[in-house]
Amino acid sequence: MTGIIQSSLVFRGLKAFVLALYNAWPYSVLGRLSAFLKENYEVSCTKKIWIRFCNVENRAAYSRYGKALGKLRKLLLSLGRILQQSLFYRLLVFVRDVYFRVTKGSLLFEQIHRLSLRQWLLVAFAFYLPLEYIIRDKVSIGFVASVWEELFIIAAAFLILWRMALGQSKAMGRETPVDGYILLFIAVGFLLMSLVAPYPAVAFAGYRAVVTYMVWFFLVIRLLESDRDFKLVFFGLLIMGALLSLHGIYQYIVAVPIPASWVSQTEMGVRTGFFPSPAVPIYSVPSSF
Repeated sequence: MTGIIQSSLVFRGLKAFVLALYNAWPYSVLGRLSAFLKENYEVSCTKKIWIRFCNVENRAAYSRYGKALGKLRKLLLSLGRILQQSLFYRLLVFVRDVYFRVTKGSLLFEQIHRLSLRQWLLVAFAFYLPLEYIIRDKVSIGFVASVWEELFIIAAAFLILWRMALGQSKAMGRETPVDGYILLFIAVGFLLMSLVAPYPAVAFAGYRAVVTYMVWFFLVIRLLESDRDFKLVFFGLLIMGALLSLHGIYQYIVAVPIPASWVSQTEMGVRTGFFPSPAVPIYSVPSSF
């Protein structure tokens, strides 16, 4: 099967195209600019400032917050030792071993297994926008479309706690001074939402939209465990930004009309713009706002 795919016209064409781009990159304007920046970065003030910033001792680990997280890690490790002796854990290990035996030799699964489950979550985070668009607007299964973000967050949190409990995580201590400020912001936002909410559904939707990305901060810094993980997220976001830019240029060229509810009276002269989708925007703003 592998030989058939590799000898196919489509595979050879894609391979030739990718190799052509790879070989042309060093001679392109962007390639030469990238090499120039890389060469000068080693002696730049930016690198010196960055190294000095990274070498500052993290005092968060000695705070009450850090000590509380330390106790939580010890509790998780204790639970992990109990879990490893349970029938449930042995059943999961058995299912995992059967899965790898069944998928052994498959070209598709071989590519999938090149990344761990944790790394696939990081890739999904990097490509969050297209996933959001596909699930909400293309697949559009009512229940899944409304709760998939929460399920995504729960899955990431569960995986982090699971790996910590089994002692598999390299990100056990990731307390940062920023954590406290973010938690304070989340708490104050929740208090204001609870006290001043003439329309609770609207208030909760707005609070959820703001807090979701802050929750991802706590999750992503604990999912990242190596330089490879960072590169997965970095290049994923880079590709995502490039695709959105090209999509925006396309929409401007074909003059996609702006929905009437998206503009105010002072913007009535604007006739085109960039949206997540040419037909149906992912996020719509009620005209009453």
